[in-house]
Amino acid sequence: MLTVAEEEEGEVLSGALGCGSCDEAYPIEDGIPNLLPPELRQP
Repeated sequence: MLTVAEEEEGEVLSGALGCGSCDEAYPIEDGIPNLLPPELRQP
């Protein structure tokens, strides 16, 4: 699932990608999704 917080000209700038299998949310910041596992992400 995609959650869009900010969009510009059809490009998602911030939001989150959700995984239906593991129920984890992966953040999108500055148009770049962070697909690292939660324990490897920097705060």
